[in-house]
Amino acid sequence: MPNESILIVDDEKGIVDFSRLYLAEEGFRVFSAASGMEALALLRKQKIDLIVLDIMLPDIEGTELCLRIRKLTDCPIIFASCKSNDIDKVIALGAGGDDYITKPFSGLELVARVKAHLRRNR
Repeated sequence: MPNESILIVDDEKGIVDFSRLYLAEEGFRVFSAASGMEALALLRKQKIDLIVLDIMLPDIEGTELCLRIRKLTDCPIIFASCKSNDIDKVIALGAGGDDYITKPFSGLELVARVKAHLRRNR
């Protein structure tokens, strides 16, 4: 799994820094985007193996962004959101997400989910 690329799409710098710390420690190359448009631009020029995607972004809702991402790549998408209602999870997974983790989450759980999805995606 070393050198696989992870994209974190979140406008909360603390979440990005926290996630980057745990993922980089495991040998992943970590990219980040603070908006949906920034994420789409990055996806057009960089091969990404997995995306961690927030639902509430400043320019576009994460579920809409997921639909757009699915036109570019079929890599695993893990939603990371403070929304914990079942309906929010169902909508996110229905939009093309592969998993859903509720904030705040542990770094160890994030790494475990990332590894599990990458392993299955191979």
